[in-house]
Amino acid sequence: MQEFKILYLKDSLIKKILGSEDKNIRNYVARIIAHTTGIPIEEFKDNLELVHPDIGSNIHIVNSIGDVPFYNEKKYFGIEINYSRSTTFKVKSMTYLFQLTLRQVTNSKKYKEIKPVTMININTVDVYL
Repeated sequence: MQEFKILYLKDSLIKKILGSEDKNIRNYVARIIAHTTGIPIEEFKDNLELVHPDIGSNIHIVNSIGDVPFYNEKKYFGIEINYSRSTTFKVKSMTYLFQLTLRQVTNSKKYKEIKPVTMININTVDVYL
């Protein structure tokens, strides 16, 4: 297997592209979610909103900012792009998942109203090699 470095693809570029409010790009994001989760695209195609990308950002926690999190009236979706092998990428994904879950809880009554969260990792390398 040959590995290629992607020099110009950075988190900030992904956030700018996939986080765009352009309808065609938002439909592209909906297709990514539909194809990776098996959820019919009709459930969220026209009502997918971007969560502020700095979810749970904390300067004291390394990698605490998710790439592009979205939500609709039923679910939260996080899309995380990984460009290199890392021993922490699984922990990062779980951290983002927990952040999207916890941001829904503002008081004890909200625990019963938590929407499901799905994390989608798009990796440019084989994480199992």
